Amino acid sequence: MPMGLKTSPNSFSRMMNMAMAGLTFEKCFIYLDDIIIFGRNLADHNKNLTEVFERLKQVNLKLNPDKCTFKKKELLYLGHVVSGDGVLPDPEKIKVIQNYPIPTNTDEIKRFVAFANFYRKFIPNFAEKAFHLNRLCRKNVQFYWSDECQRSFNALQQDMMSPPLLQYPDFSENNQFIVQTDASGYVIGAVLSNKNGKPIAYASRTLNRAEKNYPTIEKELLSVVWAVKYFRPYLYGRSFKIYTDHKPLIYLFNMKDPSSRLLKFRLALEEYDYIVEYVRGSENAAADALSRIRITSKDLTDMSECSVNVMTRAQKKMEEKCSMTRKNCDSLHDIVNTDNWLDHPRVVEELLVMLSTLLRGSVYERLRWAFRLYDVDGDGAITRQELAEVVVAVHELLGRRAPPGSPAGRLDDAKANEQVDRVFRKLDLNQDGVITIEEFLESCLKDDVITRSLQMFDTGL
Repeated sequence: MPMGLKTSPNSFSRMMNMAMAGLTFEKCFIYLDDIIIFGRNLADHNKNLTEVFERLKQVNLKLNPDKCTFKKKELLYLGHVVSGDGVLPDPEKIKVIQNYPIPTNTDEIKRFVAFANFYRKFIPNFAEKAFHLNRLCRKNVQFYWSDECQRSFNALQQDMMSPPLLQYPDFSENNQFIVQTDASGYVIGAVLSNKNGKPIAYASRTLNRAEKNYPTIEKELLSVVWAVKYFRPYLYGRSFKIYTDHKPLIYLFNMKDPSSRLLKFRLALEEYDYIVEYVRGSENAAADALSRIRITSKDLTDMSECSVNVMTRAQKKMEEKCSMTRKNCDSLHDIVNTDNWLDHPRVVEELLVMLSTLLRGSVYERLRWAFRLYDVDGDGAITRQELAEVVVAVHELLGRRAPPGSPAGRLDDAKANEQVDRVFRKLDLNQDGVITIEEFLESCLKDDVITRSLQMFDTGL
């Protein structure tokens, strides 16, 4: 087929792949009429070079000597500098960015973002840095160059001028790939690294409208699922580690009764061989930079450092994990008021994971957790006295960990009973009655007064 036709590149590429079948990716790389022949050392390189030349001779293909170079340790290929140390962007193309003019219309923004997108694997947190620029490219959006747009432009410009050196993936048996993930309010990000921690590639994307409404724990797990699928060619069929700074994820992978969305995410990971490990946010800097999570709540900061959860009395799975029997922990209120409750590591561990999950979720999810914590009989109902006890217990637990001046821990028995009475009166329930989670949530979501009165879940948490 003559060159110049619309389908000529496809036909030529197909012909080259057929001609070099069995050698591609093992001894050479092919892109149209460009052939890169590689080897572990000079002898291996010369052997592969001979095999490729013999194959070209067999299929009657000729080379132009003036366009051939041999025995190079570094070369420019498809806009990248490829060497034995790793991969870098083409310096000549990066020079253009140094004096790139500030965009004045939507078309210029699209050209700049498209250029940056070509090198996005070198740019940590690309999705968030380009967020404000991409927003100007949407339909029916008036062009306005704001301070946020200028900061996004400067950040992308700076990252492209000083890109990191990306390492080659090590597929040896001794290497175990590491996937670091993180999530923020509207961006998820990940880093793929070798066992030595050196990055292979960065990846990130913005969340869609529905995903932005996910609870924090679901966003974090979404980032894990998306990252594993994105790096699937490196990870499938191998054992690898997943680093996350969201500690509840470690326990959710062992839960027998997760939410439907969490279960769906877990099933998506079933075909992979992985280990989830918790790392502090300061140690997860690479992935954290991809999402730039800003935690403004002092309570959340405290909980991320020490991780205490609220204990499940109703769920048998949590009772099996807990070293204390139900007889020894009749109520959460008794445990928290015991001076030596911190001496029971397993109790503390279970308490903190559940509480961390509770604090990160929405008010709706917090209320649902409260019922699951105290639903002793597993019938979905809770008595008035039990609800009052869990109100006081949660406040006392938080009060011990809250910083000075925090409203957490200020609720006494009288105020707790007053709040609970208000809920029961609203639903026409007597003092000895019970309330189901559906009734309770339906009432709270429809009545602002009751919602505001639930300070045991909203104020100080």
